[in-house]
Amino acid sequence: NWHPLTWLSHMLDCQLFGAKPSWHHLTNLLLHITNILLLFTVLRRMTGAIWQSAFVAALFALHPLHVESVAWVAERKDALSTLFWLLTMLAYLGYVRQPKIWRYLLAFSLFALGLMAKPMLVTLPFVLLLLDYWPLERFDYFRWKTLRPLIIEKIPFIILAAISSIITFIVQQKGGAVTDFDSLNLKIRIANAFLSYMRYIAKMVWPTNLAMFYPFSYNPQNTLFLLESILAFVVLAAITVLLIFTGRKYKYAVVGWLWYLGTLFPVIGLIQVGGQAFANRYTYIPLTGLFIILAWGMPDLLQKLHYRKLVIGIAALAAIVALSVRSYIELGFWSDSITLSSRAIEVTEKNYLAHCLLACALYDQGRWQDAMIQNNKSLQIMPGYMYAHQNLGKILAEQNKLEEAIMHFSKVLELKPNLVSAQKNMGKACLGLGRLQEAAEYYDTILSKNPLDADAHEGLGVALGRQKKLDEAIEHFKQAIRIKPDFAGAYYDLGFALAQQSKFNEAVTPLTESLRLDPNSEKTHFCLARVMSEQRNYEQAVLHFREAIRLKPDRAESLNALAWLLAASKQAKFRNPEEAVKLAQKACELTGNKEFNFLDTLAAAYAASGKFPEAVSTAEKVLHLAVESSQNKELLKDFQNRLNLYKAGHTYIEP
Repeated sequence: NWHPLTWLSHMLDCQLFGAKPSWHHLTNLLLHITNILLLFTVLRRMTGAIWQSAFVAALFALHPLHVESVAWVAERKDALSTLFWLLTMLAYLGYVRQPKIWRYLLAFSLFALGLMAKPMLVTLPFVLLLLDYWPLERFDYFRWKTLRPLIIEKIPFIILAAISSIITFIVQQKGGAVTDFDSLNLKIRIANAFLSYMRYIAKMVWPTNLAMFYPFSYNPQNTLFLLESILAFVVLAAITVLLIFTGRKYKYAVVGWLWYLGTLFPVIGLIQVGGQAFANRYTYIPLTGLFIILAWGMPDLLQKLHYRKLVIGIAALAAIVALSVRSYIELGFWSDSITLSSRAIEVTEKNYLAHCLLACALYDQGRWQDAMIQNNKSLQIMPGYMYAHQNLGKILAEQNKLEEAIMHFSKVLELKPNLVSAQKNMGKACLGLGRLQEAAEYYDTILSKNPLDADAHEGLGVALGRQKKLDEAIEHFKQAIRIKPDFAGAYYDLGFALAQQSKFNEAVTPLTESLRLDPNSEKTHFCLARVMSEQRNYEQAVLHFREAIRLKPDRAESLNALAWLLAASKQAKFRNPEEAVKLAQKACELTGNKEFNFLDTLAAAYAASGKFPEAVSTAEKVLHLAVESSQNKELLKDFQNRLNLYKAGHTYIEP
């Protein structure tokens, strides 16, 4: 969507509160509370009816269908746009009572801001026209002469709404959100629209089995779907005709009903955006029309009843309490992703999206096997669902099953060739398999369309670096950092590449910055420790090796490197032979006592601790393994010289 005001509100929250969710939720809640107070104020000023206005505001405040718009942080656009909707109505009321140009411009400006929060406000000019009939009573029923000037008055609003609609359609279509008519023909969309109008009414009256996603479950062989939609059309048409013919007597009913029908129209599914059949969040503004009918209709309906006020008061209070309890229960389902997705699966059928989202939540918890089960269920319901394929690919990649992962990523790219996330996943998997040229091509494709993609620069840099094209790789790492100054991974890659060029002094700065941004990166601690060792800064090297081992106790390379430093350091104050032996033994155990370099460290540690027989036998094994697997004569010579030292009862000190 194009809703810059909503984006700015999220950006402001992040600037003020960071990524702490409680504050973002609080902003939504404060907006909702403001909307409640504004709705009450607008209705009271327009009608003068305090209790009816309060009842509408209470229903708006507490109805379970509105939980989604407040509890879901990303639905900020609902609460924010409604704020400007109500402010526009308030400003319009001021203009009607004192018709001055600045009041009109104020209402127009607030409407423009509302459209920039959510384009669903395109129906507001229509609602303002309804308000002209009731409660403002600016025109007579079916009297064109009195209606025409009011329509002309709304033309600037209508033009702005039309521009917003065009922008929204173009943006959503380019973003791939708009479903084409081949996938879902117009007849089915119209049928679903009539059904959805009735579903919303049913859930308003009896708000149970609510879900964050209702799948579009049309089956061409299901004649019941079409019969239900025809029945829904008949009911809707009958209510509409009845209210039109009684419109002079029950003006509020006509306004409330047309408010409901009209404000839902943009999201009723004739232009299908997304895969949902209907959605709770779409009721945030439209239900107000039905609430108005209830608030003003109950006194009219029960006007001949004894103790009418008492009965109405008790009924209203009971409704508010019941809705409060139901909303409290509904809020519990929004506590975390697993609960929310599981609830949707429980109360709907064939909910492929809920299974997929549950898989994502399980994946984030490291429950890969459970996540795979949920993704497979999603694909059983919708075999071509690309996000389930993408999730499966990511899980398989985490398990280092890269060939299988690539099969799923390829499926995603078949369905959506330009999906950048899939191209990145393919690039990363190809890197893991050593298919460096292929990986570079994927990243090149991304950068050809978006030269400011920091992740693609970093990925391409890694591919080039592994091909020993270090200068080119370094340029891409630097570009990634320029684009994304807090990119810890790119700083690490830059430092690593510089270290490979033996530019150890230059490598320290990016590696240190990487650790500042990501203090728990084991590989960065290890790399920085190696650089510090090369600079003979053994104190810092020991600190970083220890931190690397703390973060990843079973990495043999870290254990071996620290053991070597503690056994053979030129500076005696850093030598600790006993600890060196323990570390080297663990490194050798982890590698099955088959890595001659690790055994060489163990031999040096034995010698440093005075255990020369063990040092000699270990060094002999080192030489035997090295002769079998290495043709490096200088290396073999070093091993032989160290063996001779141990036989002579001397320790090895690194020169």
